[in-house]
This record gives sequence, C-alpha cells and structure tokens, in this order.
Amino acid sequence: MESQRKAKNVIMKLKKESDQWFEDEEDL
Repeated sequence: MESQRKAKNVIMKLKKESDQWFEDEEDL
C-alpha cells in the first residue's frame, strides 16, 4: 500500500511538471 501512495506522489509530481512545461511552451 505504501508503494502505491509513493507512485501516486511521483505521478502527481510529473503531472505538475508537465503542466508547467506546457505553460512554458505557450509563452514561446
């Protein structure tokens, strides 16, 4: 169960970073 929560945190982190990346792309 612990590993599942860790995986969720990693996914949320990647999602946040990818959202930021897309925002940066729009600025170009």
